[in-house]
Amino acid sequence: MVANLEAAHAFSDDAGAISGSLSGTTFNVASTQVQDDWVKAGVGAEGMVGKCKGTLMLNGTTSSGLPTAWLAASYQMNF
Repeated sequence: MVANLEAAHAFSDDAGAISGSLSGTTFNVASTQVQDDWVKAGVGAEGMVGKCKGTLMLNGTTSSGLPTAWLAASYQMNF
C-alpha cells in the first residue's frame, strides 16, 4: 500500500496567458483564474509484476483547473 499527501499554494491569481507560433500557425491561450491553496491526496497499491514494478493510485484534489479525482497507473522496469 502506498499513499501521498501534498499541499500547494499559488503566489499568482492567474495561470498567465500563452501565445506563440508553430509552423506559421499562431495560437493564443487566455489566462485562467487559479485557486490559491489546495490539497492533493492519493492512495494505492504497488507490487512486482514479473521483474518490473506496477503501481495503481486513486488521487483526489480539493480544487484545481483539472478533474478533482483520477486514477493513475504506472509500470517501471530497470534496464
